[in-house]
Amino acid sequence: MHVYNDFVKNFLSSYVKNMRKAKGLSKTEMSAHLRIDPRSYADLESGKYCFSAASLLFLISTMEDKEIIRMIQSFRTETASLDEQELVRV
Repeated sequence: MHVYNDFVKNFLSSYVKNMRKAKGLSKTEMSAHLRIDPRSYADLESGKYCFSAASLLFLISTMEDKEIIRMIQSFRTETASLDEQELVRV
């Protein structure tokens, strides 16, 4: 399970960073959307910590439906790849 925890943390960190940059938002602006302080956001984006359920829901609430679908599809694709790698190790 540890592999998946790290995977989720890294996936979300990378995704939110790319999304923030694509929207032209500063880290402070993004932290306001997630209703967390800027330092906490910086820690999330750097992968130091993982999103809480509340922060993840606030992130999703800022996204358009198409963005949410793309995020989920990307997550599924990357998870399937990780699953294959884990099966090979067993």
